[in-house]
Amino acid sequence: MQHFGSNAAREDAAARAEAIAQRREQRRAQRRQTALRQWQLSRRRTAVEALAALSIRDSLGDVFGRWCLQLGACGRDLTREASTLRRVQCTANRFEGGALVANPAQLPLASSSVDAVVMAFALEFSAHPHRLIREANRVLNDRGVLFIVGQSPHGLAAVPRLLGMGGRVLPAGTGLVRPGRVCDWLDVLDFELEQYRGFSLGRPLRGPSQGGLARTFSDCYLLVARKRVFPLTPARQPMARRRSAPAPGVAVTHCRRERPAEEEGPPA
Repeated sequence: MQHFGSNAAREDAAARAEAIAQRREQRRAQRRQTALRQWQLSRRRTAVEALAALSIRDSLGDVFGRWCLQLGACGRDLTREASTLRRVQCTANRFEGGALVANPAQLPLASSSVDAVVMAFALEFSAHPHRLIREANRVLNDRGVLFIVGQSPHGLAAVPRLLGMGGRVLPAGTGLVRPGRVCDWLDVLDFELEQYRGFSLGRPLRGPSQGGLARTFSDCYLLVARKRVFPLTPARQPMARRRSAPAPGVAVTHCRRERPAEEEGPPA
C-alpha cells in the first residue's frame, strides 16, 4: 500500500506541475498578444517598418524564383523589391491583415517550396522563436534565402525596459532575442550568414549602420542568411582487380603450379 500511495502522490505532483506550466504559458501568450496589439497601434512601428523596408530593399533585389513569404507582425509589405513571381504575407491573427492566416511555427506549405522568407518582427512575439526558424528552414528550398528583421535588446531603445519603463518605447511582454543567439541558431541549421546590418531611429545612431559598435548598439538588426545544402556523394566501392586473359599461343608465367597430393609431405 505504501508503494501504491507513493506512486499516486508522484502522479498528483506531476499533474499539478503540468497545470502550473500550462497556466504560465497561457499568461505569457496573453502578455504577448497584448504587446502585439500595442505594437500594432504604436507610432514607432510605422517609422521602424519604413526604415526596415529601406534596409532590406537592396538585398531583396537579388532574390529570384517563384515564391517569397513574409512572416511576422509587420504591416508593411517588405517583399515588393523581390524578383519572384508571387509574394504572400502570413500572419498569426486576423486583425494583422495578412493574406494567409496560419501559425508561423506550423505553416501549411510543402517542404522546399519557397525561395525566400522574410521574417519581420516575428521572433519578439513568439513563445518559441527557434521553432519559427526551423519552420522557415523546412519550407525553404536548396537555394533559399532567409531575411530576419528584429529588435535588439542591446539598442538604446531597450534601455527604458531595464528601468521598468518598457511600455513607453517597446511594448512590455515582447521577448527580444540577441542577434548573436539568432546567428547560433542559423549555424546549427546550416545557414551561411551573408549580411548583418543594424538601423536605429533615434540619435546618435540614427539610420543604417554596417559594422562596429554602431551596429552592435542599434535598435534593430537585419540578418541575411542563405541555406547551405551539401550534396550526398556516394562512396566509391573498390573495383575488383581483374586479370587479363592470356593471348592464344603465349605461355602463362604468372599461374602457380599446384603440387600433387602425394608430394605435399614426406612419405610416412
